[in-house]
Amino acid sequence: MGHHMLKPITRSSPRLKAILSLVLATSTIGAHAAEGYVTGSVTNLTSTPAGLLIMVDAGQPTNCTGAPGGWMLIRAEHKTMVATTLMMFALGKKGATVYTSGTGGSGYCEVNQYDPIE
Repeated sequence: MGHHMLKPITRSSPRLKAILSLVLATSTIGAHAAEGYVTGSVTNLTSTPAGLLIMVDAGQPTNCTGAPGGWMLIRAEHKTMVATTLMMFALGKKGATVYTSGTGGSGYCEVNQYDPIE
């Protein structure tokens, strides 16, 4: 009955490289824009009387082409969505999938769901 000793993980170890690659692959947020939603990191936000404006590194969904400056509006009356977005941003958890209904009467790309990734 022999015990097989595990080799220690060193800096040049293929096991360490595999583990680090797996961790990095599962922890990065891929930026992706499509029809009706965008996935990425919130890079900026500002408030207006109309509500909270957010910007995502992946740009805007294709249903918002032409909306000003890459901004997406979470209307003030959507208090839960505004609160969730602000809380996650303040915690440094900026990854999200943002669903939109297109460019509304505000002229901005209008958000109808904010789904934090982290």
